[in-house]
Amino acid sequence: MKDEEILRLYRERSETALTETERQYGALCGTIAQNILRNRQDAEECVNDTWHRAWNSIPPEEPRSLAAYLGRITRNVALNRLQKQNRLKRLFRSARFLRNIYIYAK
Repeated sequence: MKDEEILRLYRERSETALTETERQYGALCGTIAQNILRNRQDAEECVNDTWHRAWNSIPPEEPRSLAAYLGRITRNVALNRLQKQNRLKRLFRSARFLRNIYIYAK
């Protein structure tokens, strides 16, 4: 199915749009997410978030290139998820560090 047809399905709010989007762009978006996150489960969740964001943004958005549009959404979702994961790792390291200081200060 061509991008124009998929975009028409989005405008009509047909759930077939999601099925066709996944069929045509699932591998592309999955690869982008996997390359950033390095975790299959996180990448799958990221791709599902991509479909959700596409559903909520088309319309009013009318992307010229659906592949580029979905790729950008996937990249942004994956980078946000990675940033959150790294933030949590730093938080846990800080908590362990503070706990150790507290234990040794006694």
